[in-house]
Amino acid sequence: MEQALTTAITTLNHRKKQVTSVGVVSRIEGNTCEVEREDLPLLLDVRLNAVQGVFENCLNIVPKIGSQVLCLEVEGEPSETCIVGYTEIDSIEVKIDGAVVKIAKGKIQIKNNFANLKQLLSEWLTELKTVVIQTPAGVGNFSPNNVAKFSELESKINQLLE
Repeated sequence: MEQALTTAITTLNHRKKQVTSVGVVSRIEGNTCEVEREDLPLLLDVRLNAVQGVFENCLNIVPKIGSQVLCLEVEGEPSETCIVGYTEIDSIEVKIDGAVVKIAKGKIQIKNNFANLKQLLSEWLTELKTVVIQTPAGVGNFSPNNVAKFSELESKINQLLE
């Protein structure tokens, strides 16, 4: 029993501490970036995600160049670092079972394997503008005011959605 306790204490004492550092993102390439730190060496190939790989269901956050980030050494290896905190982000993308929500450059993209929200809304408004309404007095259409409102809505959708 005493030997097991001694071994456990020795193991705990030899564990490396998790090392973090704060720096500024200077460059982004693919799934990695470079981080400049004050009075410390430049961090190269810093992972944007803690776990490397291409995944179907994931969350991807891309920091803004020039923003501060908190970096963590992965498994105590100084050459393996990842971002765990951000002051500003450039884009965020969530993928779950074929559905994608992406926010970037002031716009939102929502789609899945079968449809794209912006495209659906655009097609719907186009159909509304040209709809033919059957009335007892004959065939009619939406008023010019309605069509103008549909065009205004389409413009706002284009400003919001990608």
